[in-house]
Amino acid sequence: MAPRPSYTSSYTYIPSYRDTLAAASSGGSRGVGGKKSTFRGLFAKELRNLMYGFGDDRNPANDTVNVMEEILVEYIVDVCQTALAPGKKARLSIEDLRRALSRPADAKKLARMEELLFMQEDIKRARAQFEESDMNQASYQS
Repeated sequence: MAPRPSYTSSYTYIPSYRDTLAAASSGGSRGVGGKKSTFRGLFAKELRNLMYGFGDDRNPANDTVNVMEEILVEYIVDVCQTALAPGKKARLSIEDLRRALSRPADAKKLARMEELLFMQEDIKRARAQFEESDMNQASYQS
């Protein structure tokens, strides 16, 4: 039997707010910054499907899903904090997210974000054309 190929990840996520994270982890079931996490279970269904798609069991253990969800929420919070840090504005903009994802390690994420933004604009244009053609048909029938 041939040896199984070894798969290694070249990406290691290290949150930029390690001190806050360490303080929060000592508080039991508390999330980032000592606040109780309100995101528990928000991504569970999608994570189960993603984990299955990437080779995990059809019904992964709840503990595994919970850990993956914590990692995901930590990453999202870290990206948002990084995006907000320079300007200290109250709202995130697309440009803030582009700047936060401009690190070489996030190049694929930035490309995916750009692709999704393009598709969103494409859908808006298609809807506008569809509504315009409906308006033209309605004016011809009158």
